[in-house]
Amino acid sequence: RVVWIMAVAELIKFNRIHESQFASDKLIKTVGFAAGLVAALRRRDVRYGPDHVVTVGLQQIAAQCGNARYVLRFHGGYSGVLNEIENFVNVSFLGGWKDPWIKTYTRLQSAALIQYYLYENAGYLGSAAPQWIGPKLAGWGGSSELLRKSCWGWGLSCLLDIAATRRKQDELGRMERKVRAWPHSAAKTQALSLIRRTEVALYINLARMVLFFIPNAQWSLRPDSMFAIQPEWFVQGLSLLECIIGYYSLWYGYSCSRPDLPLPNRGETLKPQSSKDV
Repeated sequence: RVVWIMAVAELIKFNRIHESQFASDKLIKTVGFAAGLVAALRRRDVRYGPDHVVTVGLQQIAAQCGNARYVLRFHGGYSGVLNEIENFVNVSFLGGWKDPWIKTYTRLQSAALIQYYLYENAGYLGSAAPQWIGPKLAGWGGSSELLRKSCWGWGLSCLLDIAATRRKQDELGRMERKVRAWPHSAAKTQALSLIRRTEVALYINLARMVLFFIPNAQWSLRPDSMFAIQPEWFVQGLSLLECIIGYYSLWYGYSCSRPDLPLPNRGETLKPQSSKDV
């Protein structure tokens, strides 16, 4: 009975989380890269090969998941050109950090992502309407070329995110040193806990940015480039790993915002709960 109650509670949590477009995109992305990874591995297996009905089906599922994500990003909402323009103007994604370099990096990220979304949206429309919009993009190299070049902005955004995250870690370290100078109290314990949780969130974000950047480097290159050496199973596998880490972060509510620490209470001390704490 306890297991059943816990399962229902987790199902309710899953449904509530996926009411957002952001979480729905994560689910679609995870399914797509999982299908893409299995398809890539099956293509390498002599028992199946690229023409096996299951291999082809998995590739089609992966492609449809990719198209669904194009539509979500074209629509906007939690992401897209308008969202990034708003952040470029107001720096709404700053998350409360004080370091001026973080503000600069956050604004530059949006500039890079504006290029990414504009090129991706145009490439998506060209592929969705190849007889109508497709020919109008010939001067830009066509839909595929625009989608490839959109990855330049995404890659730059990842590098800027890594730089911003390192500055956030430095600021968080300064916050921790100040808190450790507080007298022993419940406020100090709570503040250190919040700092530690944010520290984990920042390391998770760094891992995700690296996992974003490596496959993106492959997608940014022309297919015949001598530097396009990453095998498809490797690209799909790294992308799926990023999905899993991102899902973990979402499920447990990790945030990369600056933690809102309690004020030090010099009159309150943390009493030991047992002889082991003395």
